Amino acid sequence: MVEVFMCHKREDRQFVINFANGLEFYGVKCWFDEAEMLPGDDLIDKISQAIEKCDFFLAFVSVNSVKSRWVKYELSKAMRKEIATGKLFVIPVKIDNCKIPSSLSYKIYADLTKPENRLHELGRILKKIKKPEEAVIESDQKHLEKAELAYKEKKLKKLYESLKSVAEDNEKKLVSKIQQEEIEKKVKDRMHEITRRNQERLTKLVDSLTSTAIVVENDVYKEKPFQAIKKPNAEDHIEEIKKRKEEKPRGLTADLIDKMLNIQNRQDVKQSIEIKKQPTHIGKRAIDLKKNLQEYSIRINSEPQSLEGIRSFIVELLKETDFSEKEMSIIELVIYEACANSIEHAHKNIPDLYVDLLFQIYGKKILISITDSGEEFVPTDIPDIDISEKIAHKDGRGMGLPIIKALMDEVTFERTRDHQNCITMKKDFSKVKPGH
Repeated sequence: MVEVFMCHKREDRQFVINFANGLEFYGVKCWFDEAEMLPGDDLIDKISQAIEKCDFFLAFVSVNSVKSRWVKYELSKAMRKEIATGKLFVIPVKIDNCKIPSSLSYKIYADLTKPENRLHELGRILKKIKKPEEAVIESDQKHLEKAELAYKEKKLKKLYESLKSVAEDNEKKLVSKIQQEEIEKKVKDRMHEITRRNQERLTKLVDSLTSTAIVVENDVYKEKPFQAIKKPNAEDHIEEIKKRKEEKPRGLTADLIDKMLNIQNRQDVKQSIEIKKQPTHIGKRAIDLKKNLQEYSIRINSEPQSLEGIRSFIVELLKETDFSEKEMSIIELVIYEACANSIEHAHKNIPDLYVDLLFQIYGKKILISITDSGEEFVPTDIPDIDISEKIAHKDGRGMGLPIIKALMDEVTFERTRDHQNCITMKKDFSKVKPGH
């Protein structure tokens, strides 16, 4: 196969490629520098080797190429080969209205400046570079028809590849969408099943808590049934007042114990109840009578429905303390916000996980610890926000931690040894001035 070196300027590349397609249609191989060279190749060596191995050298002359130093270098290498071999090697091809360089002025050039002459000039070039029996050009009409069919075939092939690629992409997207819908359906069914089971467990738990109370005695849990509570009338109320006047004054802690456990002998309770340092299940609590320290530990499921339950529990619990309504609202708010963060951000609303709460009350002081088993939380990752701006725009997202820090005296975060997040909040309401 005849191989031809295509010498041209980069700005004329598209024109040269179109002409090369006509040559290749008749079995001529065209050599282009960018198509043949790889990254790291020596440009000068590659050009020199290509000129030496090619059978002919087509010099495409244009306004752009006559100014190019690189085209002049390639042309000079080709002319030296032609002189050395004594055979025709360089063929000038004029593609616009430019002046032929003096080095080529003695040669007859192919004129491609007029579109109607290009087919004729292609035949002349082929007669020069191919064998006479191979260089026969069909009539103009037949050639044009053949070239048109080849062009359409190439265009249709490209269109087919494009449509095939689009179809494959759409098929992948459709399969992915179907798989995603199946996954979402399975997750939804699973969530419904988990919710149903949790509701059943909660119902059983409520039933058990309303029927029995648990007392810690010598580190052993014992169950005692609640006594039926008689609805008091006016006479009973008067009798109760008379009895209380005759009895010695009793503190708030003792009243709480009697109301919660329905135990008459307070001395036995003093000996049996101990402080619990670790979180326990819902409803268990321990009270230190000597220090007037009350400690409560609660465990809730990690689901949004648990937030209202813990809020109601805290409201009822705080009614038996010395906190004012405003102070109780602050405590309720910070516990609600901290639990909401653990459920939504740490546990991603997975109901099978738990959030443990431990809080101690000593007079007007309170310490609250909330623990979850989510991914490690780094408080420095949370950007500072303007609470007043959030309120003005009615945007409640991201205000949990800023509100907690603003309302409490001390807020700390730690990652425990058993890989849990723990937020601890402290507040001494006795230091708060009235009206603040």
